Amino acid sequence: MGAMFPMMSREFEEGTIAFRRSYTNAVRAMLLLGLPLAIGLSVLADKVAFLLFSQLEWQKIGQGLQLLSWSGGLTFLTTVVITVLRATDKRRAFTILMVLTAILNISINFLIVPKWSHIGCSIAMIVSESFLLIAGFIYIHLQISHLIQMGFVIRIIVLSFTMGAGLILLQNLLPLWLLFLAGSGFYLGGIWMLGELKADLAR
Repeated sequence: MGAMFPMMSREFEEGTIAFRRSYTNAVRAMLLLGLPLAIGLSVLADKVAFLLFSQLEWQKIGQGLQLLSWSGGLTFLTTVVITVLRATDKRRAFTILMVLTAILNISINFLIVPKWSHIGCSIAMIVSESFLLIAGFIYIHLQISHLIQMGFVIRIIVLSFTMGAGLILLQNLLPLWLLFLAGSGFYLGGIWMLGELKADLAR
């Protein structure tokens, strides 16, 4: 997304439809990457934790990793929000969103981390990232721009959750590396067949 910042800034200043195309394609690209990563890692969290931390309390690590996978997936999309706000010079909105997100994160950590430890920290990250994503997209939609089309969102969600369901069914039958290959192959094949690998969906 950092590479798109100067381009989006220039397109916004020019006031052309190109900004809406760039915004739409940025959301599509981050959703294509973030959602399957979150779902796949969430399903396979215990296997990954056992592989990397078999000498430690890998079950507890797996629980935290399962939650953190969703926070990581959300981060892909919140990156779009941050980039758009910066590219359009919405400094006041950017500052308010960042401060509110930080306050929310700190407050939730203060309330639940003493009881739930690393699980509480993971929950705090998910809630604060979700707030930033929802509030940011609402502001962008109302004040800056909106997506040219939404069909790709449904397609990516359905494909990603189908991949996740397959991993759940196979996770006790196959080793981790085969699950990774099977999930990746299914997802990449699916987005290719659905036409989601086009360089520019919005053209």
